[in-house]
Amino acid sequence: MKRKLLDLKDFGLASSGKRINTGEHGLRSPGCLTPNTTRKIGSLSDAVGFSTPASGLRDIHGRSTPSTLADYADDNQYGIYTQSGPLNDNHSGNSERLTLDSLVVQYLKHQHRQCPAPITTLPPLSLLHPHVCPEPKRSLDAPSNITARLGTREFRSIYGGVHGNRKDRQFVYSRFRPWRTCRDDAGALLTCVTFLGDSSHIAVGSHAGELKIFDSNSNNVLESCTSHQSPLTLVQSYVCGETQLVLSSSSQDVRLWDASSISGGPIHSLDGCKAARFSNSGNVFAALTTEQARREILLYDVQTCHVESTLSDTTPIPTGRGHVYSLVHFSPSDTMLLWNGVLWDRRQSGPVHRFDQ
Repeated sequence: MKRKLLDLKDFGLASSGKRINTGEHGLRSPGCLTPNTTRKIGSLSDAVGFSTPASGLRDIHGRSTPSTLADYADDNQYGIYTQSGPLNDNHSGNSERLTLDSLVVQYLKHQHRQCPAPITTLPPLSLLHPHVCPEPKRSLDAPSNITARLGTREFRSIYGGVHGNRKDRQFVYSRFRPWRTCRDDAGALLTCVTFLGDSSHIAVGSHAGELKIFDSNSNNVLESCTSHQSPLTLVQSYVCGETQLVLSSSSQDVRLWDASSISGGPIHSLDGCKAARFSNSGNVFAALTTEQARREILLYDVQTCHVESTLSDTTPIPTGRGHVYSLVHFSPSDTMLLWNGVLWDRRQSGPVHRFDQ
């Protein structure tokens, strides 16, 4: 017993000397304990219940000598440590830790499951835009690249595949750029325009009710005349023999012009009608009546400008689309007319068929 007490005294002196060299907040180990650490560990051992018969030993200062696993626990601010690591790690290791990375992965996986055709190899995903897998392309579709589409024509269909003609038109018209600008120096708003046959002249209607002829090469105004009392809404041209005719319409009236003498005024003036259009043959033109209660198409002879026939829609229930903005369309043979979802035959007074809108 005396030998054991002497060993304990030497152990206590060594611990005191090491405490002076390392300081109170230095690194500690189970073999080198400070007096404060020993005091706290001793009280911890009594409270936890890890004490053994050997724990009753005292050092030279009268404090208990650590002899159990709990006596070697450190009392710093980082928690209680044992030989196998922190005591809290035993509980946290049993359940999966919830991190920001796991939340993002689960969020992207959920989006990927909603794709109609999910793929196995994914490109980098974005958090700013919803993820959608690319849809599989059919082998019969024409290539998107114009060079590949032209090369495919040599051994496949004339357009290089399905929707090839549509892609060709998109390629052509997407290359259009402004060439020249026709501007009215008076500052009037231009509302409608049409080409005059194959020439470089164009007929333009303005918001002030004025019809003007522009030269598209020089952008100069060749002729102009004010005949309408309201803004022009539609201008159409037609070559009748040696004469270039122009048909201008506003919301209240229609004018028929000779393109070679616009300054001289219109050839014929028709009031109470609007939205006039030439037929494909150019012998007649159709116009709509301005009366809201009447839904009629008036067919005029071009030479006399007299009403040739009237096509009336006597249905009490109006159609879904307002006839104010609808235009009359002629069939290629000029025997049928379509307006506001209703089909007419010129040989009959009533409508032939009514389309759902």
